[in-house]
Amino acid sequence: MRILYCTPLIWLMLMSNSLIFAQNSMWDRPVTYARALIDSLEAKLPVMSKEEKLKNLNLLAESYWEISADKSVLYGMEALALAEELNQPKEEGYALLNICQGYLVNDAYDQALDYGLKSLKVREEVGDMYDIAYTLRTIGWLYYDIGYFDNALEYHYKVLDIHKELGDDERIAYSFNSLGLIYASKNDHVKAISFSTQSLRLKKPFGNKERIASSHINLGISYAALGELDLAEQNLEKALTLISPFQEYFERVELLNELAYVQFQRKNFKLGEKYLIEARQYIDSVNVNKVLKERNYYLSSELYKAMGDYRQALDFFGAYDSIKRDILSDEKQNRLAEMRILYEAERRENEVKLLKKEKEVQEQRKNALLVGIILVIIIAILIVNRLVSGMKKNKKIFEINKNLIQLKLEKEEIESTRLKDRLEYRKKELTNMGLFIAQRNETYHGLANSLRNFDFLDREDAERKIKTLINDFENRLKINEDIDGFYSDVEHLHDDFFFRLKEKFPNLTDNDMRMAAQLRLNLSSKEISSLNNISVKSVEISRYRLRKKLELAPDDILTDYLREV
Repeated sequence: MRILYCTPLIWLMLMSNSLIFAQNSMWDRPVTYARALIDSLEAKLPVMSKEEKLKNLNLLAESYWEISADKSVLYGMEALALAEELNQPKEEGYALLNICQGYLVNDAYDQALDYGLKSLKVREEVGDMYDIAYTLRTIGWLYYDIGYFDNALEYHYKVLDIHKELGDDERIAYSFNSLGLIYASKNDHVKAISFSTQSLRLKKPFGNKERIASSHINLGISYAALGELDLAEQNLEKALTLISPFQEYFERVELLNELAYVQFQRKNFKLGEKYLIEARQYIDSVNVNKVLKERNYYLSSELYKAMGDYRQALDFFGAYDSIKRDILSDEKQNRLAEMRILYEAERRENEVKLLKKEKEVQEQRKNALLVGIILVIIIAILIVNRLVSGMKKNKKIFEINKNLIQLKLEKEEIESTRLKDRLEYRKKELTNMGLFIAQRNETYHGLANSLRNFDFLDREDAERKIKTLINDFENRLKINEDIDGFYSDVEHLHDDFFFRLKEKFPNLTDNDMRMAAQLRLNLSSKEISSLNNISVKSVEISRYRLRKKLELAPDDILTDYLREV
C-alpha cells in the first residue's frame, strides 16, 4: 500500500484553514478540502511579493496533485522559474518534486523520474535530511509503480537510514511499512510480514487509524499470498473498521480488491464478486490510480474464469492488459533506463572528480607529513645532541658542586666541632667563674664576720673602723662587677634557652630566668645563694616557686628538666 505524505508547510496551511485531512497521500486527500485551500491561495497570488508568491505556488502545485496533475506541473514550473530567479534552492527542490509528482499521477514515469532526480540533487546540496528523505521516498515509489522493485528497495532503505539517524520513530514506522509492501510485491512475504509487523508496533502509540490500517492491509496481502487465509481476513477486516468509507478511497479500493482475492481463494465466488463490484464503483467515481484498476480487472478476469463466465473474464482481461501496457510502454522503459544510466554516470563522474580531488589533497598531506617528519627528526637529533652535550656539562658541574658541597660540609663539621668545644669550654669557664665568685663572696662574708667579732682596746675607735670596713665590703658585694659580668655571660650563652623557656612559660620573671640558668649550670643551692648574695633558704623558696611555675610533678627533677628545654 503506497502512501506519499504532504510537506509540513502545506499541513500547517491546511490546519490554518481548519482543513484536517485523514491522510496526506496524493490519492485520498478529500477533494473538497483541497479545493478550499486552492481557492484561498489563488485569490492571494496577485498581491503577493515574489518571495511569498514562490512559497504559495509550491503549495498550489502540491494541492493540485489529486485534482489536476497538469496544474501541479504548471504551478510547479512557475515556482521553479521563480526559485531560480530568487536563488532559493530549498524552494527549487520543492518545485522540482511537485513537477515530479504531477507527471507521476499522469503516469509519465520518464519525466517524473527526470524531475525527481533533479530534485534529489538540489536537496542533497541544501542538506535538509527530511527533504532528502521525502524525495528519495518519491523516487522509490516511482520505481515500485513501474515494477523495478530492487531499485525501489534501494531508495526506501536509504530513507530508513535517514529516519534512523534522525531518531524519528513515526517515520521509521512508515519506512518499515514501505519495505514490507515492496517485499510483498517481490513475493518475499516472510520479510514483508516482518517489516509490516514492526511498522504496526511503532505506529500504534501515535494513534493514526489510517496509518495503522495500511499495515493491516499489507499483512493481509502477505498472509493471503502464503495461504494463511484466516489471518489475512482478520487483518483486512480490521483495516476496514479503521478507515473512513467517505475519504480513504484509495485504501478502500485496495481493501475490497484484497478481500475479493481472499474469498476467491476460499472458492466463495459470489462474495468475491460483490467486493470487486463495490471496488469498481469507487474506481469509476474518483480518480484512483491505474495500478488499483489493473489489480481489480485482473482479479475480476480470474474470478469470472473460475465461475465459467468466459465472456466477462475475457473482457476484464482485455481491460487489464490495456492498462498494464499503458502503465509502462517499451518506450517509457527505455527512457527510464536511459535517464537512470545518465544519472548514475553523472553521479559517478562527480564521485570520480571528488576522489581525484581527495587524492590530490591526500598526496599534498603525505608530502607535507613527510617533510614534517624529516624536520621533526632533524630537530630531534639537534635536541638530543644538545641534551647529551648539556648532560655532560651538567655532570661536570654536578661533580664540581658535589666536591664543593662535600668540602663545605667538612668545613662546617669542623666549625661545628670547634664551636661545640668552645661552648663546652665556655660553660666550664662560666661554672668555674661562678664557683670562684661564690667562694670569694664567702671569703668576704667570713672576713666581715671575723671583723665583727674582733675586740680592740679603744672600743669606740675600733667599732668605728670596723663598721666602716664592713660597710665597705658589703657595698663591694652589692656592686660587684664580676657578678654583673657573670649574669651577662649567662644570658648571652643561654640566649636560645631563655627564648624557648619564655615562649613556653611567659609568666616567668627575670629572677626566675636567672635562677633557671644557674640551676641549668648544675650549681648547688649554697653556690647560688653565695653567688646572688642571698640566703640558702631564699634559694630553696625560689626553686620551689620555679617548679610550681614550670608545672612539674613531684617526681620530676628540676635541673634535668631545664637541661632538656
